[in-house]
Amino acid sequence: MSESFNFSNMDKLFERITAAVVKGVGPDIRDYLADNPDETHNALKLVRGDKINTNLRNFVVSDTVELKTFKRYAWEGRILIDREHKVTIAICTKQTLDAIPRKKDRTSPHYQMTIANIENADIEPICAQMTLFPGMSQFSNDVYADDFKTIMGEDVLAGDGYKHLVVVYETSGSDVTYIAAKLIDRNLATVKEYSLDRFLKPDFGDLTAEFNGEETTQNDVRSLVTVKTAKQKNEETPRQDELVTAKGQEEEKRA
Repeated sequence: MSESFNFSNMDKLFERITAAVVKGVGPDIRDYLADNPDETHNALKLVRGDKINTNLRNFVVSDTVELKTFKRYAWEGRILIDREHKVTIAICTKQTLDAIPRKKDRTSPHYQMTIANIENADIEPICAQMTLFPGMSQFSNDVYADDFKTIMGEDVLAGDGYKHLVVVYETSGSDVTYIAAKLIDRNLATVKEYSLDRFLKPDFGDLTAEFNGEETTQNDVRSLVTVKTAKQKNEETPRQDELVTAKGQEEEKRA
């Protein structure tokens, strides 16, 4: 199954997702800091995720791509459902995905564990990874099945044949330094990785284009990641030091 999985036919979607992430990490956070000149910015660890989710709604959702809402206690999450290619896609930092299997004292499964165990149950695991995370099997199949219904409702059923992908990224300050789509097994180990770095542009600049509900063309999406003028490279970024935190800190609570 993993050998036959084709990422490249989803390039248009991945380019839009990359634009949503880069805008959320860079221009959106710069605007937030400019509009909120507080003494501290402890909320930044959640704001970035909120901005990315908003960009997914504005730039990625289409006639064939939906943005699924679900809740985990007080936290709200979003998952993309691509009806054309029959995949679900979650977005998170690489550190967050790597940390999920390491937490051993869970009383309920992380949503990524649940979706992977249901949708990717037939994905052949990587043998070298199978014994590293014994905690991943602490929940029964019935627990995963019930939790999957809680997350997906009737939008995606266990027998619908969907596969789960994770778009992971790393940052340095307000720049995305790495982004990739991963096909994972039920233990969240990477089975196949597809780099999206080619969709990153230097000096991303501010995205101000508004999504007006019409289908976005390939050129429209590329206009979202246009290289800006040298002037912006020299502009002062307010409170930029607030962005330099431990990587992935904004999602520790969800890991």
